[in-house]
Amino acid sequence: MSINIIAAINETHSIGVKGKLQYRIKKDLERFKQLTQSNNGHPNICLMGKNTFLELDKPLSKRINVVLTSDKKLIVPKGVIVESSFDKVLNHYLHSGSQDKDLWICGGQELFKQALPHSDKVFITYIHDDKVGDRHFPYEQVKQQFKEVHREEYEENGLKFEFINYERKDG
Repeated sequence: MSINIIAAINETHSIGVKGKLQYRIKKDLERFKQLTQSNNGHPNICLMGKNTFLELDKPLSKRINVVLTSDKKLIVPKGVIVESSFDKVLNHYLHSGSQDKDLWICGGQELFKQALPHSDKVFITYIHDDKVGDRHFPYEQVKQQFKEVHREEYEENGLKFEFINYERKDG
């Protein structure tokens, strides 16, 4: 299947501030769920850093939740997998027969940077707002290495945003 990145960013490429998401847009959250849940009966893998995982109210349903952290004391609910190395997760995904599932990279900042060279597709919610956060997404690299294949414009509660899908230029 494919390795995908999914992120909500704004005009300053911010994704968060003080360990929290900057935006909670209902239509974006619905898109996240629709994209990351599988339609082939095999649950997709959602890989996220510790802070991204802690931002959730509970593990993502109908998906395999994998948390990447070096925190050996992190306590997670039953069924959530904790790993300490992106390379280990990637190697397992590529060589274990897990290719009937998509691997979704859900954040945060360092994980996005590590995963970008290995990703096939990037799904961006681009929010037209210029708040500056302390966590950022490598959007310039996406625009260099990927081609835009789809764009939709929306507005929710006075906030304008776009869903933009990219695919790797080199196939």
